[in-house]
Amino acid sequence: MSGPPTAIRALLLLIRLAIAGVFAFAATLKIADPQAFAFSIHGFKIVPEPLVPAAAFVVPWTEMICAAALVFGLWSRSAALILSAMLAAFIGAIVSALLRSGVDPKCGCFGDFGLLCPPDKIGWCNVGQNALLLAASLALTVWGGGLLSMDALACRRRAREA
Repeated sequence: MSGPPTAIRALLLLIRLAIAGVFAFAATLKIADPQAFAFSIHGFKIVPEPLVPAAAFVVPWTEMICAAALVFGLWSRSAALILSAMLAAFIGAIVSALLRSGVDPKCGCFGDFGLLCPPDKIGWCNVGQNALLLAASLALTVWGGGLLSMDALACRRRAREA
């Protein structure tokens, strides 16, 4: 089988499971308290007010579906690409809020928990945190889900049939 060496595929497995865990955790908190997440979205003053409830519904469920896909290694690249696009949008929203006066939203990423940054207010730490997650997600987009992924099993099966 061609592709990355086993050590790289093992690292991709760890990255895949870590990204899945982070997004499943974040999605669970947002789904559990959609009003708090909607309040956070509204605080960024980017999404038009009538669309805030839809965004508060779509974002966490998209995160959860992508996390589930990553856990199983099913459509790993697609799930990672969607999460990468979301992370790029989150980074843009945070930078926009930091650069505009009168905008001081609460980070809605992990509820009352912080991953690498304090959970109360957004800051440049959140940009760095999301950039790290983006780099990991892009690695999955480029190289796939690594070991123990359903994607890899399907690839091997197709190769045997050819």
